[in-house]
Amino acid sequence: MRIYVGLQQFTGAILISLTLLANSHVAVGSDQESAQSEAVSKDLSSPSDSDSFSLGVFATDKVIQLRRLLRDRKEQAALAAFKLGIEAAHKNELEEAYKFISEAIMLDPHEVKYLQAGVELAFLKGDYEQAETLELVAIKIIRSGNNESTRELADLLDNLGTIYVAQEFYDEAEVSFRESLTLREQAFGDKHLMIAVSLNKLATLAVRQDHPAVAESLLKRSLDITREVSGPRHANSAAVLASLADLYQSESRAQEAEALYEEAISIWTDSPDDKPLRRAIGQNALGQLYLSQQRFDDARAQFEQVLSLLQADYAEDHPYVQQAMSNLTALDAELGSNDETDHMYEALVREFNQQLQRREAMTATIPAPQAP
Repeated sequence: MRIYVGLQQFTGAILISLTLLANSHVAVGSDQESAQSEAVSKDLSSPSDSDSFSLGVFATDKVIQLRRLLRDRKEQAALAAFKLGIEAAHKNELEEAYKFISEAIMLDPHEVKYLQAGVELAFLKGDYEQAETLELVAIKIIRSGNNESTRELADLLDNLGTIYVAQEFYDEAEVSFRESLTLREQAFGDKHLMIAVSLNKLATLAVRQDHPAVAESLLKRSLDITREVSGPRHANSAAVLASLADLYQSESRAQEAEALYEEAISIWTDSPDDKPLRRAIGQNALGQLYLSQQRFDDARAQFEQVLSLLQADYAEDHPYVQQAMSNLTALDAELGSNDETDHMYEALVREFNQQLQRREAMTATIPAPQAP
């Protein structure tokens, strides 16, 4: 598999980058490049009679200077391509962004921030194999550095684990997540939000591996950390509470799940800066729990609030809003239906909740690339 997309696909991008380099209003470091070029041109003149160096030594020195100038120009071209890629990503033009970022990687293949941007875009596109390959290259560069950054390596390993989970490579994911956790414990100590992040990732993986007891233990430790560091009424604590509630619901521990969902929703309701999507996920899950207990009025109240939250963040024709409206209509139509159609409706609501969770995970797990 190719690590970088072929040069022929990015001829237009290269031309734009080189044009930007020639334009002092856009290219970064153009004044410095001009000064370097002038200095090298001056140095390339014939040596004076008093020059004590041999012609061979002189030529070698000038070749080194030319190579350095070429390297500097490539680095500047890579930075210009990277910035164009970030601009395209912010406009949600993922294909265009990926072309520019790939060009930046070809021009400067040892710059980790370019590789990481490529990872993030490939992940968002669903190209997990490409994301894995680029992440492994970035990790290799960090590991081989003279001053290895423990925190940066932990972040990259965490991302790699997420990519493995997306590909259902659970054993490989666990190795990456656990190494990331160990590095973060070395860097931050036992009580830090980044430790909680690692524990949450491991807990999610344990659920997929059908190890609910392990997942519960990890989530409880994460909850202790978030409550101590962020506070018991912080949105961070609510997120862990909701994850623990999801686990209890999957284990048919309805009473415990309901209490945790209600606590998480209460915290989110009191947190005006929190994302409405998170609260919508929690309330949809609670509605699903009520539905499984045939508490139809309680379920409807939750689904109405889900619709209201989604309408505040999304247009009326957005699929999430349309699905939430359909759920309410279907619930009203099926209140007097038989058990088989009730089960079909429960499955519909479950799938909708999974869609919301996937959307939240996609935007939060590996963030979109940021400008330097």
